[in-house]
Amino acid sequence: MWSAHTAAPEGSTGAAAGKRREKDVRGSNTQFFLPAKAAAAGAAVAGGVFLLLEVPPRVLELERVLKWYAHLYFRIRKNFDGTVMMVKSLVGRFGTPPPEVGEYLDMCGENYGIIRELLGSAASEHPVFVNHLSRIKGVTPFLAGLLLGIMPARRFPTVSALWKYCRLDPGARKRVARSRSLRKENKAGHVAHLIAVALVYAKSRYAEFYERFFEEEMERTANFEKAKARAYRRLKKLFLAHYFVKYYEEFGGRPPLPYIVERGRRRYIPPIVD
Repeated sequence: MWSAHTAAPEGSTGAAAGKRREKDVRGSNTQFFLPAKAAAAGAAVAGGVFLLLEVPPRVLELERVLKWYAHLYFRIRKNFDGTVMMVKSLVGRFGTPPPEVGEYLDMCGENYGIIRELLGSAASEHPVFVNHLSRIKGVTPFLAGLLLGIMPARRFPTVSALWKYCRLDPGARKRVARSRSLRKENKAGHVAHLIAVALVYAKSRYAEFYERFFEEEMERTANFEKAKARAYRRLKKLFLAHYFVKYYEEFGGRPPLPYIVERGRRRYIPPIVD
């Protein structure tokens, strides 16, 4: 099922538009192209984007606001962390900083807290958070706001596309190495990692899967760090697959199964809550 797609370029034919696909998933504004059959059948349009998954306008507007907050959060966090590192380096060179520097850092910290509160407040009104994400230990309104702002599931035709966007697909490392633009901060992957760590530390039901994944990977690699990284990777993919399913079901869609399940390489694990 296709979810959200950009309109075909002006002057292109329907058949050509149907064959176009993204070569790489880049940046948070990436969308998918509308298949020719869907274009011929007609689809709802919201903000220049074709929607085959019918999402209420109120939710689309809420996700637009969350996208603003999420990107502001990453910029403020990056600036704040950079400022703190610079201050620490200058202390070693120039000694104790003047009081005004401490006041400035406090102000930066307040802005950091404000944007987190805005994200959490907006996410608390989203149906996917209210009906699903809020029932999972560790997924706070703030984390849900980042998730729904950076990667609303309606943008992806399959869960595999969502995994690729988070650079969790097998070819991610080679793809990033070839593309300079992909070496920038991976916001989606960072959000997925924050949530995975929160799930484990909150001892949610997902933590049980992490422990099982870790034991399996230790048997394969006998390397603690590798086993931990691979277990977290599998946990991220599991959580994102469940998020994808619940998002689609919330708005009446029929989400396709991940390709590894359809091909019989993995058994299906249905969405879980605490």
